[in-house]
Formats: sequence, structure tokens, C-alpha cells
Amino acid sequence: MQQTRRAQHLGRATRQAVLELERARAHAVARQVEVGVQFSIGTRSISIQERGPAGWATIRTGELPPGVHVEACTAPEEVIRFTTRGTASRFGTTTLRGLGAERRAVIVNIAGRVRTDR
Repeated sequence: MQQTRRAQHLGRATRQAVLELERARAHAVARQVEVGVQFSIGTRSISIQERGPAGWATIRTGELPPGVHVEACTAPEEVIRFTTRGTASRFGTTTLRGLGAERRAVIVNIAGRVRTDR
């Protein structure tokens, strides 16, 4: 029972990360600004940033569900960035880890496509 609950939290966190990335990509295209998604390693924190005339500003923050944290992110400075065309200027794999040994990877490629892998 407990293992099922952990898997549900990890699945929900994975969907949340995918949705945040897809939402950031859509925001970049719609507003014609560069948008970054920062995953803070070792925490549950996700930060969405927009590049404006004065530089980068945080426009939204969020947290993954309890019991799930960001284990790793291969993007430079742990930030995935989307251009005004929806492609990724910084891309990579973000690994989420639950309370057990289970992990899920959220992958963004150079074209800006977001997918998951176990």
C-alpha cells in the first residue's frame, strides 16, 4: 500500500514537471520572450523565469508533491530555457526521485519537445 502511494506521488510530480515545462514553452512563444524553468537540486522547488528588458525575473514558483525531490538536472545551471520559437536554448534531463529508490526522468530536447522516461 505504501509503495503504491509513493509511486502515485512520483507520477504526480512527473506530470507536474512536464506541465510546467510545456506551459513555459507556450508562454515563451505566446509572449515572444525567453523563458527558463529552474529545478533546484535536492529540493522540491521549481522556478519559472522570464527574460525582460531589465534581465531575468521570476514570474512563478512551485513545489513538487511531498516525498519527491529533484535529484539531478543536466541543463547548465539547472535551467531549461525556451526561445520565442519554442525550441530549447538550454535542454537536458531532470531526474525526480521519490522516497523509495524510484526515479523518473523528464527530458527536454533541442527542439523543445518534453517527454518522460523511467
